[in-house]
Amino acid sequence: MKIVFCDYVSSFSRAYQYGGVQVKMFETARWLIKQGHEIEVHASPLTFGSRVPEPAAHMDGIPYFEAWRQSIKADVAYVVYYSPLAWQVLFSLK
Repeated sequence: MKIVFCDYVSSFSRAYQYGGVQVKMFETARWLIKQGHEIEVHASPLTFGSRVPEPAAHMDGIPYFEAWRQSIKADVAYVVYYSPLAWQVLFSLK
């Protein structure tokens, strides 16, 4: 099963790295990979503060994509959003 996690803020913003939602998102993604699922993480490039250097080092091989507008095809999408309508602007889900 293909599962996609969508976050409205970059997972590599220093203010958010290893905090709250991102921690749970990556812990869950790692667990789901061990269960045999295909996992991707999508986010907007929005950051609060500086960016974390070498983001791939933090991903443990989980595919990660950043863009302002993304078209996502998955069996399940878990969307983390700030505003109830923000995810509809950032992510087109199928």
